[in-house]
Amino acid sequence: MATETLTLDQLPAWANREAAKLATLNLVPVWKQVRLFLIAATKENFVGQHTPDGTPWMPFRRSPSRRRGGPGSKLLRDTGLLMTSVTASGAGHIEEQAPQRFVFGTNLHYAGYHQFGTRRIPRRQFLGFGPKLLQDIDAAIGEFVEKKLAGK
Repeated sequence: MATETLTLDQLPAWANREAAKLATLNLVPVWKQVRLFLIAATKENFVGQHTPDGTPWMPFRRSPSRRRGGPGSKLLRDTGLLMTSVTASGAGHIEEQAPQRFVFGTNLHYAGYHQFGTRRIPRRQFLGFGPKLLQDIDAAIGEFVEKKLAGK
């Protein structure tokens, strides 16, 4: 049997050492997994026409014109550019994976109008962290950090 003992008086020093490890941990390997989770969740938001927490988007005020897909078209999907800019490497896609930072989204000029809403455009949040996505990300990062702190 092999054991290791940590006493209460040793706990603060141990916690400080582990915190120092975390502050310099390169999270890029886990960001690749987080990216896949975000893509899947965001696609689901577009397909299901709902916010990350599952709240349905406000429907069209009036039926879309033929130019916008006509009756039966999906919200925020008239050209597909917005969804592609977030979920693929389409025009406007933003992604940065750095050791301690992950940025993901779109810089299409109209994306913010839909994400946050305006006086005339209802908020139809397509990007964000719903409960399932947060759970998946938490599990992935937790497993990664646990392995790194254990020296694996």
